[in-house]
This record gives sequence, structure tokens and C-alpha cells, in this order.
Amino acid sequence: MENGGAHAAGHSAAAVEIYPLSRYYFGAKDAFPDKDENPLDRIQRLKSNFASHGLRTCVLGVLLVELFRHPHVLVLQVKNSFFKLPGGRLRPGEQDVDGLKRKLSRMLSLEIVR
Repeated sequence: MENGGAHAAGHSAAAVEIYPLSRYYFGAKDAFPDKDENPLDRIQRLKSNFASHGLRTCVLGVLLVELFRHPHVLVLQVKNSFFKLPGGRLRPGEQDVDGLKRKLSRMLSLEIVR
């Protein structure tokens, strides 16, 4: 599927690879343990992290698959209540792509081939 629409001078159209849903296996993973006992502990942890590392940078991945000749976005279900894109906070000094690979590997049990 190609990115349509008008393009600025000097920029080429980007292509997005969309693979059939049949190439993927879906299962359940054990829930990640909560880092905090209650909301006050979470606020204190976030304040402490901000004081030592500053503003945090996050990355998210959009996973497109093809099913019945239409693209679909894959999302993660969290605690049977809401859905989100895979990703999360980068470590201090970590590059975007490296951090996203780490997060996808942890969340989705993907094997990243380098």
C-alpha cells in the first residue's frame, strides 16, 4: 500500500509493507506486575524519575496487517479494559528505533533479526 496524496518537492512517496494476518500467531501473555501499590506511590515514583532524568520520551509502534483485502491496525488489550499501541518510555540516551525494538520484543515476544 503506498502513501497517497500530495508530496512536497524533493520528497518521494513512502511505501508501507502490510503482511497477511495469517503470518502472525496470537496468544496471551502473563500480565506485567504493577510497579505501584496505589496512586500516591505512582505519583511519587514519577516525580522522582522526573527529578533524576527530566522529561521522558516515549515511542509507539503502528502494526498494520491485511485481512480480507483491507488493512487493520493491531493494538494491545490492557487488563480487559482498554486498548493501546505497543511501545513505551525510552531509557536515558536510548535511540528511538532501539527503544521501539526493545519494547516490541518485550510486549509481543518478537524475535528481532538484525
